[in-house]
Amino acid sequence: MGLKKEAIISALLHDVLEDTNTTYQELKERFGETVANIVEGVTKISKYKIKDVSSEKAENYRKLFLATAKDIRVLFGKAGG
Repeated sequence: MGLKKEAIISALLHDVLEDTNTTYQELKERFGETVANIVEGVTKISKYKIKDVSSEKAENYRKLFLATAKDIRVLFGKAGG
């Protein structure tokens, strides 16, 4: 896909904020702000639970995810987990 190292690192770390005691600040210090922001974005998206997926609602959720994600790589990170 031609992704840069930040996207790959973020995909590997996508559940770190949810599943460990690691903080956003620790991620930022160790891997940089870009990686920390992507991982945080993946964590935020993980909190959305879709119960009814009619085509209209699915489109609304798609728009919500895209609007929420400051960085499109957030969605790649979520796809990996």
